[in-house]
Amino acid sequence: MEAGLDGPLCLMLARALVELEAVSVADTARGQGLGHQLVDALVRAYTLQGYQAMLGGIHTHKPHLKPYYEADGFHVLGPGTPLDLQLPIGRLRYPAEPSMRHLVRPLASHVAYQHGVLTGLLGRR
Repeated sequence: MEAGLDGPLCLMLARALVELEAVSVADTARGQGLGHQLVDALVRAYTLQGYQAMLGGIHTHKPHLKPYYEADGFHVLGPGTPLDLQLPIGRLRYPAEPSMRHLVRPLASHVAYQHGVLTGLLGRR
């Protein structure tokens, strides 16, 4: 647990943020939009469950994934750029390795992303 984050706040964050680990489509099925359909279905499902944002990461040695995720509504941060979460108690920084790029997509109308900062988390729904 991060310093300064108590158990209840960690639990609230766990219920607000969902992580997209990977999207994978068989080689023979690529180019048909199935990956985008999978992401759309996940976004709808997690939004209905009350999640406020979807996070993820991509390796910098796969540059073709940046426009793919941007087309799915994700903001793709620069290599090694940290993501800051603006919380009621202050900012929490998600660091990134130089070989990684953060992905972030707000799911709730009161959550926004701008200039490396995700705001509105844990706000009123």
